[in-house]
Amino acid sequence: MARLAPCQALLHAASCVSYEYYVNATLEGKGGWDAVDVISNIQPTSQAQSFTATGALLAQLLWGFEHKGNLSWQEILTAMKDKLGNWRFGVSGARNNCFTPDGNQCNGDGPADPTLTTYGQNESVTIPDEDPDGVFSTIEISNTGRIRDIWLNLDITHSFLGDLEIALEHNGITAVLWNQENVSGSTLVKRFPLNQFYAMDLSGTWTLHLIDHFGGDEGTLNHWNLVVRTQ
Repeated sequence: MARLAPCQALLHAASCVSYEYYVNATLEGKGGWDAVDVISNIQPTSQAQSFTATGALLAQLLWGFEHKGNLSWQEILTAMKDKLGNWRFGVSGARNNCFTPDGNQCNGDGPADPTLTTYGQNESVTIPDEDPDGVFSTIEISNTGRIRDIWLNLDITHSFLGDLEIALEHNGITAVLWNQENVSGSTLVKRFPLNQFYAMDLSGTWTLHLIDHFGGDEGTLNHWNLVVRTQ
């Protein structure tokens, strides 16, 4: 397939199987076409559906540019799914990539923005199967400051993600991140905004709680981290 210029690729509506357009074509930041993120329609789509999906894509791209790239391709696909009412689009070449021309911001390598700080937990944890107590993973933060912006980057593999309930607790506040969502695939790599913790003190224990509600499927918390900007 002939390659398209970034503007052509973004603005051309997909209308047949395997047509591809580029989410982030900042070649200098990505290092070449082989590293550019691609969204493809994985089922035949009508022209109306393609225009709907393209509109959702462009809206998410604009939001991402306005918010310094704090957007994952999973969030882009979810927005497209919500507009279409189905999962007709998939992504390739973008595992763990959190939408920034400076590269991957989800794997704990450290954010490009000097005002952000990453606190990580890279020890993998097995998620017990059909256990109401679940499993806990914690990050201890000694730094102080009032939270201005905060996100959680999560990497989980599980043979059925719909079994899982995931919540984060800090200083008596609990944010439910995932509640037995019915999605396909066995990998959950996602950035979650944590608006519930705005203006709270950063220091202390941050506890991630994962519960597998049904038997027959297994999974692992691969790693997670918090990306924070304080006031």
